[in-house]
Parts: sequence; structure tokens; C-alpha cells
Amino acid sequence: NAARLQGRNSAAFLVLLMQRLVSSSTSAILRALEKRSVALGESGEQLALFQDRRSEWDDLTGEEQYEVLVNARGPAWETERTELNRLLGLAREVASSGADAKARVFFDLMVELRRSERDANVKALVFTEFVATQEMLVKLAEEAGMSAVAINGSMGLAERAIAQDAFRDDVQLLVSTEAGGEGINLQFAHVVVNWDLPWSPSRLEQRIGRVDRIGQARPVRAFNLVCENSVEARVLEVLDEKLSVILAELGADKRGDILESASRHSGDLWSAAILTPDELEPEADRFAASTRQEAVEAGHISELIEET
Repeated sequence: NAARLQGRNSAAFLVLLMQRLVSSSTSAILRALEKRSVALGESGEQLALFQDRRSEWDDLTGEEQYEVLVNARGPAWETERTELNRLLGLAREVASSGADAKARVFFDLMVELRRSERDANVKALVFTEFVATQEMLVKLAEEAGMSAVAINGSMGLAERAIAQDAFRDDVQLLVSTEAGGEGINLQFAHVVVNWDLPWSPSRLEQRIGRVDRIGQARPVRAFNLVCENSVEARVLEVLDEKLSVILAELGADKRGDILESASRHSGDLWSAAILTPDELEPEADRFAASTRQEAVEAGHISELIEET
């Protein structure tokens, strides 16, 4: 909120990203803070992020925002180093206390899936926004006796193919980042777990589409790991409420237009939930109105194209 009141766009972007990192895992926030400390350096520089390029920022995945955070430069804030050291201490203390609560919930979910599916080797495709969280989850899975492989944007096509083949054969978990999951077909699995929520509803739909393809023999099951009373839970509730109303009004055949339109405006919804929570309700109404209007206009354009 202080960032918003001071009118510092770069600080606001930083707050938004830090919220995503904290929600993802202790490993993610700790790695970001450590890299930020290195980037800050002895010169007292700190990270500028974007200034007035909000639309570009919203289009980035969590990992891409993270790279901006650790690589950009700008004039230092007065208390930057002191606050960074304090946060690093807190993050290291939490990291030393054991697995995150979200990880415990996830592994409980896998146990329940084995029971309900009556399949000790049930496969799950897990999406996270951050490589640090991905690495943590693969490590914890192996420690728990579960086989796991990872796919992310830094891997070449051959490496991704090897991981995909391993998942098809014997591996139980495929942990993927947004970039890593592009273009892969995994209809031999039917469980998708969203460890982190993307800000774009279209991306959420695309994740599920990795397993919900021709040849899928079982009902697809999707799970969103969000903490009760958290920012993610509130935004997910608003998105579900507003988009359900629009979908019921415009019809299932407009689903693609609705999700595409919603994705253009969802960043403002997330920003309001994090930076100005008291303004979330009016922002939700603006989101719904803009999404509906653009979906209707897109439908009219499609009809005109079909008539020509």
C-alpha cells in the first residue's frame, strides 16, 4: 500500500511479485531475496522493474516477472538494504522449519487421490509459476517416495521429450512451469494440480487442456491449491462468480471469447486484491463489465466474418 500511495509503479510491481512468490513457496521467496541481494550489490543500486508498462508486466509469467526483478537496475530506496536483510532472515528461518503447509496439503491430496482412484500410481501434472518451487517440489516428492520429473522453459526440446516419456511410463508427477508446459500433450494423465494460479483465466484453461485432449479415457480432475482467506482465494471466488454469470448469459459457445477478454483485465483484479483490497468490489464490477462487453463485440466480429 505504501508503494501505491507514493505513486511508485516499480514498487507496486515489486509488491505484486513478492505476493506471488510468498504464495508459491518459501523456496521461491528465499531465492528471489538472495538474488535481489546480489543484484543490489555494494553500489546501493536496487531494482527498477517496469515504470509505465503495466500491460507488458501482466503478460509475463511468474518466472519471467522474477527475471525482471533480479536483473533490472535503478536508483536505490533509502531503506532497501536494511529491509532486505530483515526479510532474508525471516525467509531463512521459515525455510529451516521444514516443508511448507502447502506441500503437506499437496501430498495429503495425492494420498487421497490414490485411495479414491484405487490406483497407487495415479499420475498428476503439477503447474507452478517458479523454478525454485518446482525444484523444491521434485525434491520433496522424491523424499516422500514418489517419482517426479520437471519441465521448464530453460530445457531444450530433447530434454522435455525425455521428461514427458518418463511421465508417460513410470513417473507419477510431472512438475511444469508455464513456459515448460507449452505444446505438450499428456492425455495419458487426468489429474491437474495448480500449485500456483496464473493471473490469466485463459492460461488456467490451457493448463487443463494439456490432459483434456482427444484420447483422454478418464474424467479430468483439476485442483487449485489456495489458502483460505488469501488473496488467491478471494480472486478465484470473484472470477468464478463473475465469469459464471457472463457465461450463463452469453452461452457456452462464447467461452473462448469470454476467457480471452477476461485475461486482458484480470491483472487489474489481482492488483486491486493485493494493493488496494478495499477497492476489490468496484474493480470486480469493472472487470465483469469490460469482459462482457469485449466478449460480445468479439462475437459480433466473428459473425460478420462468417457471413463474408
